[in-house]
Amino acid sequence: VNADKLYRLDDYPFVMQIITTHQPVLIEDTATFQQAEAIPGMPWLHSFLSVPLIVGEHVIGVINLTTSQAGLYNQEKIRQLMAFAAPAALAVENARLYAVELKARHLAETLNAASLTLTVMVGG
Repeated sequence: VNADKLYRLDDYPFVMQIITTHQPVLIEDTATFQQAEAIPGMPWLHSFLSVPLIVGEHVIGVINLTTSQAGLYNQEKIRQLMAFAAPAALAVENARLYAVELKARHLAETLNAASLTLTVMVGG
């Protein structure tokens, strides 16, 4: 993938499919795929597996496995990756919640310090 080029979500129909269906996408051999490239910017790709990271009812991300070897990914790999994806999604969500809490705590501490400063200035 070219780091200088901007890619639109529409360029990745598999991601849209995962977000819509909450189901994994498997292409065992891209030679059987109708488009010239299964994923734009990856002409070497011959096998692809993508599973959703789901928290509640929302897809918060995806895990993609790609290889130049056709047939490497199969239904068993889906099962294995889905087993990994569930706790990974929770870890990502917990990290996000922690970051939000940390930011809120920092803001509260800053506001408290400002309030104390104003109290001292007004009263003193």
